[in-house]
Amino acid sequence: MLTIAGCAAEPSTEEESLPVVATQLNWVTNVEFAGMWIAESEGYYAEEGIVAEWLPGGPNVSNTVQIVASGDAPIGLDTNFTSFIDAVSEGADVVLVGAVYQESPLAILSLSENPINSVEDMIGKRIGSPQGQQRELDAIFTINGLEPDYEFVPIGYDVQALVNGDVDGITAFATNQGLILEEQGVDYTSVSWQDLGLDVYSNMIFVDRTYLEENRDLVVAWLRATVKGWEKNADDPEVAAQLAVDVWGADLGLSLSQQIKENINQIPMTTSDLTAESGLLRISAEDIEQKMYPILRAAGMTDLPDVATYVDESLLDEVFGGSATLLR
Repeated sequence: MLTIAGCAAEPSTEEESLPVVATQLNWVTNVEFAGMWIAESEGYYAEEGIVAEWLPGGPNVSNTVQIVASGDAPIGLDTNFTSFIDAVSEGADVVLVGAVYQESPLAILSLSENPINSVEDMIGKRIGSPQGQQRELDAIFTINGLEPDYEFVPIGYDVQALVNGDVDGITAFATNQGLILEEQGVDYTSVSWQDLGLDVYSNMIFVDRTYLEENRDLVVAWLRATVKGWEKNADDPEVAAQLAVDVWGADLGLSLSQQIKENINQIPMTTSDLTAESGLLRISAEDIEQKMYPILRAAGMTDLPDVATYVDESLLDEVFGGSATLLR
């Protein structure tokens, strides 16, 4: 059985002696973390000799990079690549070891009767978003050679501001918040941040540097089990959705149909040419330097940290051992 309190598997007598590896999540325990829930269900973490503990995130959780950097969890996930780079630039001593999403699921949603399909369509519009995402919105304009020209409306994560006409567009996870609009019968348009020019990783996986130096084997074990979970999740999106509804998010009132659709939507975002060649969760220091840093510089971020100081591809090299899959 699994417990919701503490979000950790109830250890068996044998598992009680295994080391616990805690992970600070960047959102509530829904199907966004499908690969982890599959890995738990299939016993992949136990097979690797560890017990995984999950610290839920959400709208009231502070910056996950700072949580890990302060020693409150050894591993963390972060949604926004720009804010992650900001934290590293400001001294957060963490190491980037992987990324769940090769393509950011973030998008701008708008009503079909007043669509936003391009950055030009954003000019003069009221854009609703959680506080802190002005950086990304400004960047979208700057990347496209325009001065930021929009009205920022702080709304949190609720789509109702769009439905009610309080804003013209909202920043949202296209994988799930668009589904809420669908369930309400709202006709909407979605344009991804990638299509708007902000083509970066999302749900980056990072580790406290000291912890990594002292417990590399545990981090490799965690990554290996997690990769297996995400590989198996692609076989049947309904399994992790059911786990999210019945176990990990049992106190969240999740909709099974919505969770299945969200998982179906997110699976393609976990893959890329890079993952096809070398496996899931992969990151490329070269791509960050040559493809993503130019985007950040165009957005006005000039104090960018040396990629070699915080990116480590070698852990996933060890996980895959020259293969591109672990289960197939």
